Amino acid sequence: GDAQMIFSVNELIETKEVPMYYEVGFVDSPPWTTTQPFDYQKLIEIIQKTPECIGILNAMTIDICSDGYLFEGHKVRIDRVERFLKQNRFKNEFRAVIFDWLMLGNGALWKGKISSEKFKEATDKIQAITGVEFKETDFKNYLPDEDIYQTKLLKHAPWSTMNIDLTSDRTSISGFRQVLGVEKEIRFQPEEIIHGKFMDFNGKVYGFSPIQASVNVLTTLSLIKDLNGNFFQNGGVPDWMFILPKEMAGSENVKRLEQSLRKYKAARHKHGNLVFTGEVTPIEMNKFNKDMEFRQLAIYYTGILALAFNMPLSRVASILGAEVKVGAADSDLSEAGYWRSISSAQDYWEDLLNTQLFEPEFNVSLKFNRGYKNDEIKEAQRDAQMMTVLDMLMQRKAITPEYIKLKMHIPDKYFTGNYEVPENVGSPFGKENGSPGAVPEETKKGDAAQENAKRKKKQAEEASER
Repeated sequence: GDAQMIFSVNELIETKEVPMYYEVGFVDSPPWTTTQPFDYQKLIEIIQKTPECIGILNAMTIDICSDGYLFEGHKVRIDRVERFLKQNRFKNEFRAVIFDWLMLGNGALWKGKISSEKFKEATDKIQAITGVEFKETDFKNYLPDEDIYQTKLLKHAPWSTMNIDLTSDRTSISGFRQVLGVEKEIRFQPEEIIHGKFMDFNGKVYGFSPIQASVNVLTTLSLIKDLNGNFFQNGGVPDWMFILPKEMAGSENVKRLEQSLRKYKAARHKHGNLVFTGEVTPIEMNKFNKDMEFRQLAIYYTGILALAFNMPLSRVASILGAEVKVGAADSDLSEAGYWRSISSAQDYWEDLLNTQLFEPEFNVSLKFNRGYKNDEIKEAQRDAQMMTVLDMLMQRKAITPEYIKLKMHIPDKYFTGNYEVPENVGSPFGKENGSPGAVPEETKKGDAAQENAKRKKKQAEEASER
């Protein structure tokens, strides 16, 4: 009866209407066509001309990846997964994935493995050729120490070349395609690609990045630098125009003036004096503004890019210029908000990598190190006070050693499970009017003084009882 009820509930769930991706004209995409919502390659070409944007993306990539990671689990399994990642240069591949994830809103990590479908195709071919039936158990007998379905390779898949295909009902991903011009198209099963989305936006299957919303900002920054670069190359505009009202074209005076100007155009002759007889009217045509007229606009637009990624002004102050002043309190607040967003990004990728790779295939969990949280003085004070509280709780048998491991964030590989409570555990907060960690006054007294105090206290109690 219970089994029948469960089966009926599962059938009911399968027949329910599942929310669909908000995509149009997406299903059954013909080969060599793209489903990308944005021309990623053109966006990258714009970014390549905008060092401010590259600087922001690179800084965030470093903040997410640079502190490294560790694994929680059995030591033998940890050693195995660390060898696997070292062989696949995981740090470099993952850094490239994160850069794509920030820049294009999507990041892809390919898992090189044998899927159950590919395994069946291979065994069917062998059976058709040899007439011998092969089963999965036969292969496992030849490879007793290997999981034939386990990931053997990890590689970054450049997102500018990737396309997503949906199922006919638009409720899930049917596969990924890598399209490289008209040369080659590679298809991947959904389980072969770990796909990260920077931001879920408007029910789209593709992720969204603030960079896509900043295309006009990037284009303008690029044009500002192009304009000023062309200015210094003269841009085909002459600096001065010389009018000789009383001379004919090709006269001796005109030729002499052209020859003198050509001479003084050379760098080694600049800032000299020109002597000329005759009437000449000079008109300046290409006056350069020493204050660089687009500077304020460039600073403003760079600030927009930083704001889009929640990056504090202190991180981009060298670009924004000395005019940008930020108070200490405002700086601390924006710094805290930025590092929360970095922590959130690390949480997202921890969950993605653990659920799709490390936990199901290696039985370990990846944890990113959070170096920005290690303010050494504050951390040491917090740990010292926390340990005293934990000692008191252990002394009263209110907690287990596992709770101490949890609160102190001790990795499995370093935790022995043994814990001895030290003697004379004191309060981390001192007496009622004392400072944190202060020594109680009675411990400063000698033995005789303490005995005398106890005797007086007992006499007072007996007197009150009478």
